[in-house]
Amino acid sequence: MKKVFALCLMSLLTACGGPSEAEESSTGTVESALFQCGLSCSSGYHPTSYTCSSSCGSTCSSSYNGVNCATNSGTSFSSCGIGCPSGYHATSYSYTSSCETSPFSSSSTNTVTYCQADSSAGFYTCGLGCPSGYRASSYTTSNSCVISRFSLPSGINMTYCVP
Repeated sequence: MKKVFALCLMSLLTACGGPSEAEESSTGTVESALFQCGLSCSSGYHPTSYTCSSSCGSTCSSSYNGVNCATNSGTSFSSCGIGCPSGYHATSYSYTSSCETSPFSSSSTNTVTYCQADSSAGFYTCGLGCPSGYRASSYTTSNSCVISRFSLPSGINMTYCVP
């Protein structure tokens, strides 16, 4: 009964402009994705790819006009751009063309951040700082935390954070 109610609720939300897709995961929970015009996601969501959509009105001659978003949930996920939402920290950067904001470019910087949920134990994060509530314990250098696609690390770029 809970599954039927959840799917009916997702159908109503879709009709009202809420999440455009609903999938039932193997654990029986409903996970949602959202497409919207523009290049940023609503609060609680992160971008997973950019696209051109005729329903968003422009021709996409210089940049895409739509974004696919997923909920900020779970222990880890990948997000277009550099950085993670609150409650998550960056573990590495990478490149994928689906996270380019323009249909005619190939960026020299990485376009994807791999985010992991902050934990009560210590953790490594890309960058020279820690999320709120954590303090830096040590610093190191990591090839996975380089923002430029075509270079090696030029110095310290990863922090070990502790509560």
